[in-house]
Amino acid sequence: MKTMKNQPPKGLSRAMSAWWRRVIADYDLESHHRLLLEEAGRAWDRTQAARKILDAEGLMATDRFGQRIQHPLVIAERQSRQQWAALLKQLDLDGDEDAGSVGRKPGFSPQPKQRRAAYGT
Repeated sequence: MKTMKNQPPKGLSRAMSAWWRRVIADYDLESHHRLLLEEAGRAWDRTQAARKILDAEGLMATDRFGQRIQHPLVIAERQSRQQWAALLKQLDLDGDEDAGSVGRKPGFSPQPKQRRAAYGT
């Protein structure tokens, strides 16, 4: 029986809901890490929504004076992508054993859940 605790947050895309489920199944995350995971999914969805519009409308727009300018969603896409990358770095789902190496802060490193007989362990 599935519990609400293991259901993806409302509002995530189908792809991000599936990703959320895979991460929850593979890692033991504390509640604050689940919030980071949720925000990472939302950031990715915003990135993809902006990308879809930019693909249709182009990277340039015309302002009210008839001047060509960068489409405002270029900035939104970039910021959402950066936010997504930062949240993934905080989650540290790679489980790097050498958390003290250059470019990585020591701290939280989620451990994959132990697999049972179904996986031959």
